Amino acid sequence: PLARIPFEGVEGSPCAIWAPDGRWAAFGGDGEVLVVDTETAEVRRLAGYDPTDLEWRPGTDELAITGRARPGHFVGDNAPITVYTVSTGETRTLGDVDAVELTWSPDGSTLAYTQAIPGAPDTKSGITLIDADGTDPRPLTTEDHVTHHGIGITPPPRGDQIAYQRERADCTGDACFE
Repeated sequence: PLARIPFEGVEGSPCAIWAPDGRWAAFGGDGEVLVVDTETAEVRRLAGYDPTDLEWRPGTDELAITGRARPGHFVGDNAPITVYTVSTGETRTLGDVDAVELTWSPDGSTLAYTQAIPGAPDTKSGITLIDADGTDPRPLTTEDHVTHHGIGITPPPRGDQIAYQRERADCTGDACFE
C-alpha cells in the first residue's frame, strides 16, 4: 500500500533515500534531516542539519549525513560527517574530516567523500577514502573535479571501482566531461 506522510519545509530538499532494510527513509528538510519509519509513520527530526548528502551504510541502520549547519557556513560548504543510528537514536561524528559528498562502499567498510574547494562551490577535491570508524583517510584521486546536476561519487555493486563525473579544465563544450 502507498502511504502518504505530509511534511512542511521540505520543498527543494534532497529526495528520500531508503535504508537497506526498506523500512526507513531519510531526506533533508529546512534545517533538519527527517527519518521516517514507513511501517508506523513515525518521523524522527534531526535538527541543525542542512544536508548536502545522506547515505545509508549497507547492512546497517546507520545514516551518514554531511551538511551540518554551522555559524558562518552555508549549505554546500564542507561539514563534518555525522552518523545517526536508528536503533539507538545516537549520533556521532565520523573522524575529523569535513565533506560535501559521500558514499559508502557496498560492504559498508569504507566511506568515500569529496570536499568543496573554498571559493569554487561547484568544484570538488579529489576523492578520499576513510574507514567506517573514521580512521585511515587515504586519497583515491588527487585531481579536482566539477560536479554537475548533483552527480557525485557512485560505487558499483561489486565495490571494486568508483564512478564519478568530472569536467576537464583543458577544453570547452560537452566533450569536456569524463
